[in-house]
Amino acid sequence: MDMLRKLVPSRSMNYGNGSLRGFLAHLGCFDVSWIRAGLYTVIGGGFGVVLLLLLPATVFIPPVQFTIELIFLTLMGSRLTPRYNVLFSPVGNGHAVVHWGISQLISAPRLTLHPWAFLVLVVVSRMLLDLHLCTIFRHRKDLQWARRNVLFPTRTMVTAALGLLLLEYVGIRLVIYAKVIAVVFFYLVAFVVTMVPAAYIISSGKIRQIRS
Repeated sequence: MDMLRKLVPSRSMNYGNGSLRGFLAHLGCFDVSWIRAGLYTVIGGGFGVVLLLLLPATVFIPPVQFTIELIFLTLMGSRLTPRYNVLFSPVGNGHAVVHWGISQLISAPRLTLHPWAFLVLVVVSRMLLDLHLCTIFRHRKDLQWARRNVLFPTRTMVTAALGLLLLEYVGIRLVIYAKVIAVVFFYLVAFVVTMVPAAYIISSGKIRQIRS
């Protein structure tokens, strides 16, 4: 509980639509019972399994599943609620990892780019993110908080990239297997992004209305 509370900033975060606290307040406005959340999870997860069995492996299966999921929840008079997120996030993220990660690893587990080109792209993408946060997103307090408290500093990332590149040239080839690391990393990030806010709201009793 204390760890979850530390992830939610207590200062410099307003309650606007773009803030993290605003998101938590919106997420906690409405929830469904555990039984109903479990039923929705079984139906949504089952639909993903059906897609996996009936359709050939394709990167378009996760977007189709997520779209059908939102339509189904809307028809049921519900939405992405805290309890539903806690139950469904491992299943939904697992489907995405299978189609966008594991299937790609099976076909080509190594990078097709040269290690130095991959590291340059990573550093450039981070610099572009910093540029956006200093310009068009400078008023987004939630993103500024995430930059300070969640993301690695840009200097640390550049230092790590140089270190990995040096290891490549001395024969310790870690970057070439970055796809494997990336699949695990992005699954954990997606899992935490959906699970932590929902778990925090449930554990702190901030749900305003529960539909049985």
